[in-house]
Amino acid sequence: ELYVVMSYMSFLCVMGTGGNALVLYVFSQKKDKLVSTLFIIVLAFVDFITCLVV
Repeated sequence: ELYVVMSYMSFLCVMGTGGNALVLYVFSQKKDKLVSTLFIIVLAFVDFITCLVV
């Protein structure tokens, strides 16, 4: 049971890291610097760091 939970958490961390890296890349390339764009970038960055640490 422990191995199933650990593999599931590892899978989610890997997918979260990749997905947040993609979001950071796409939204950092946008030319408009709106507050909503900045919010998405900061949120993706914090989630990216959390996935890396976990």
